[in-house]
Amino acid sequence: MYKMQYTNYKNPNNISKTWSVSTITNILKDRIYIGDLIQHKYSSVNYKIKKIVKVSSDNLIIIENNHEAIIDKKEFLTVQEMLKERANECKRKTKANHILTGITFCKKCGARITYTKNHGTDFKIICSNYKKNGKKACDNIYISENKVLENIKNNILNEINKRKISKIKIDANNENIEERERLIKQKNNNINAIKQIYNDTSKGIMESTISKTLIQQYVEENQKIENRINLLNKNLIEKEIDINKTIQKMNSAEFRSLIYTLISKIELTKEEIDIHYKFTPN
Repeated sequence: MYKMQYTNYKNPNNISKTWSVSTITNILKDRIYIGDLIQHKYSSVNYKIKKIVKVSSDNLIIIENNHEAIIDKKEFLTVQEMLKERANECKRKTKANHILTGITFCKKCGARITYTKNHGTDFKIICSNYKKNGKKACDNIYISENKVLENIKNNILNEINKRKISKIKIDANNENIEERERLIKQKNNNINAIKQIYNDTSKGIMESTISKTLIQQYVEENQKIENRINLLNKNLIEKEIDINKTIQKMNSAEFRSLIYTLISKIELTKEEIDIHYKFTPN
């Protein structure tokens, strides 16, 4: 901004005189217009490194009704719902539910696996560290998701035959399982936010009165989350399934539950798949 106002600097990328779609979208999503103050948008990696990174939305520090609003809150929320609906329409066309998400990691660097899609219909599993930072960071696994699932299926069948297990109880209510996973993640994010507030307060970046209020809000939210998690744990429906039959339906909800019931962790390289089971021999 300084260069544009006070020097002859011209941005070579700024060809159009109209606002871009991303700029307008950011304005529509900005809570500052409804009176909320958003802090801790950026943070340093650590005190030794000067690099600044953008903080995830879960870890933002939000002070509601901090100043006078210029946009009605109901109108703002209506716009957010409209934007969300448009985003969901796009996701419904492209999003796929990946069974191995959350328990599968790159064996070389320990990063979570992610997915990419080639010109066909099959998804490929790749290391998220490689995807983000390139071949200097890690190797490109690039294995077919279906191939990995088939390998896991055969491995499970071998293991249960060794242990002479034919039936097993699984959590049948996948919605409860998924909500519990989201709540646990939110709880951990809140704990990290509290740590960051303490850090900012000790450095004098944030006033102690504000930090106490924010910490109290996070503590109260985590108590509610803990209560909800306990309720979900009580309400989880267990049912007994035939492993041999369920293992053949790789795209079913029961197959996903079976994977999460039997397996604690999967480690991948381009050449091998290591599966860590939860159960032990009878």
